Amino acid sequence: HDAATAHLGVPWRMPTSADIKGLVNKCDTTWESCNGVWGRRVTGRGAYSSKSIFLPAAGYGSDSYDGYDILGQLGSRGHYWSSTQLWFLDFSYSDDISNQSYNYTHSELGFPVRPVRDSAQ
Repeated sequence: HDAATAHLGVPWRMPTSADIKGLVNKCDTTWESCNGVWGRRVTGRGAYSSKSIFLPAAGYGSDSYDGYDILGQLGSRGHYWSSTQLWFLDFSYSDDISNQSYNYTHSELGFPVRPVRDSAQ
């Protein structure tokens, strides 16, 4: 179930849990506003220190709370699905990025997807 490939086509894909672990272990982050949107700037280290991406604190969407549609944590927390079932990237204004997993599915929470593609070697 790769939403990125389904909507954007090849070479786009959802990141794997290994991709997310790479961000967590090999990058630095700062909480900042970009064009009025709060989130985390993720910047590589060493030879990749000139490379960065901005991940908006997009929160989550849900329609499963007592029958009401809700949008939670918008502007204060970010959750992004990986292609590895039950794994996602998580961060907030006070917590750096981390690789998280649930022992049960929360796909109904509607976390966003940040498409990636492999760079040419």
